[in-house]
Amino acid sequence: MQIINCYCNPFLNHFRESIKDFRSLSLVKKVVAVATTVFGAFFTFYLLGIGGVALFQLSVKWLQTDQCQREEFSITTYSSLQRRKKRIAELVRLMHQHPEELRREAGQQGYTILSPENSTKFTGKGFLDLGSEIYKGGYVNGCFHGNGVYIRPFDDPPSVYQGNFSNGRISGKGLEAMDDGCWYEGEYDNAMYTNGTYRDSEHRALYSGALHLFNGITHIYWDSGDLFAGTGSLSSISTPDFFYGEGKLKLKSGKTFEGMIKITFEPSGFTFVGTGSMTFEDGSENQVSQYNEQVLF
Repeated sequence: MQIINCYCNPFLNHFRESIKDFRSLSLVKKVVAVATTVFGAFFTFYLLGIGGVALFQLSVKWLQTDQCQREEFSITTYSSLQRRKKRIAELVRLMHQHPEELRREAGQQGYTILSPENSTKFTGKGFLDLGSEIYKGGYVNGCFHGNGVYIRPFDDPPSVYQGNFSNGRISGKGLEAMDDGCWYEGEYDNAMYTNGTYRDSEHRALYSGALHLFNGITHIYWDSGDLFAGTGSLSSISTPDFFYGEGKLKLKSGKTFEGMIKITFEPSGFTFVGTGSMTFEDGSENQVSQYNEQVLF
């Protein structure tokens, strides 16, 4: 109790003296003193709050970041599109010509170098070279699981995937970059795109939105402002050339087409052919049996 009094009494004495001085002030000065005190307390707590939130966000981000995502093998850390394309080409070249460099790099980063024989029950961080493809990332009971990088140099085009795996399959969030510059970023289900954005080599969105395997795109939108909403199927999940289905296509020019439609993706835009109803910029509407138009970005 004496120790507490030793620390508290000086502050209490100063406070009592300040109260006496406060009582001797005029009404206007009392208002100024109270306002200054309230403002100082508010500003102090505001600064403490900002600092606390910032520290909390930094700590959460750091704890969430998997070691695999912080290492040089990564492609998602390369924010520049040109740098990312260069890194993909480098990884594909190394796998073709010098796979031992990737193996040595993985070993230096603490990954276990595996073979098809000793990987069947492995759990941990592993590196597996199958000749036609390379995997580096998490394992659980011999299956790719958790965050990883998957290089496929013999695909057409060659590709590198980085993201989540579940029980040996690509599932969850990830990024797949192709050697020709196209790439997809979003969600996967059993190695198929389900919800994300597919962009061409110029970073333009060929399509973006919810995908349901081969049946049921709900939206396709382009950076140009054109939008399609409806259902149908893509020609391919990995590198689609066209979409066929039924719905409404709203063009940035003001025209709207509704009906059965085929949309062919092109580097400079898209072409659509359809049977249905066409509403023009002036509001007039026509039923068309075979409408064909090319839309350039």
